[in-house]
Amino acid sequence: MIKYPQIIPWYMFILDINYLIISPNIPNEISDSKKIIYAETSIPGLSYSPVSSGGFGNRKINFTLKLINRKTPDGNTSILKLYELLRNPTSNIVDVFSQSSQFKQNPKVLYNYGIGSVPLVWYVTKCDFNHFGQYSTAIGNSKISDISIELTLDETNITNKIEEVFRQFSALIGIERSAEQFIRGQFGERTF
Repeated sequence: MIKYPQIIPWYMFILDINYLIISPNIPNEISDSKKIIYAETSIPGLSYSPVSSGGFGNRKINFTLKLINRKTPDGNTSILKLYELLRNPTSNIVDVFSQSSQFKQNPKVLYNYGIGSVPLVWYVTKCDFNHFGQYSTAIGNSKISDISIELTLDETNITNKIEEVFRQFSALIGIERSAEQFIRGQFGERTF
């Protein structure tokens, strides 16, 4: 019998080069934002500016992941190099020696951990490191680093269409659950 893990590890899958990043740590907070754009139009003599819909911005998520590796002489170096692939043109080891990376695209990842969505394709729009100098190896490599990542949704990808269907069905369930919580709250039951 196969025993499945009780929880799926935090992960990101780098598309194009098929590298999997996993971590025993998970982000403490994940910010998930999407702008709703309205335009205010000033009209001379009118006491207000009429508002009209201007569309929507891109969905973005931001999080910081703590990377800790105290047990090896190189500290975080080899794992940090894996994350550095996210802030350079997509290439694997063969590409390094075969051609220029001038026209390679920016990395895209498959990600959904902690955001309540199906696995979606995201552009990596930020990947910054913060190293803690007081936690260094004998040769000066970092043992503890924070990796700040921003992902911007590729809304043209087929996975986003799957998310739209998932959103509609989940919203119907959400109507029922919010009504259930309200009714339970009216009878003094805890709803969380």
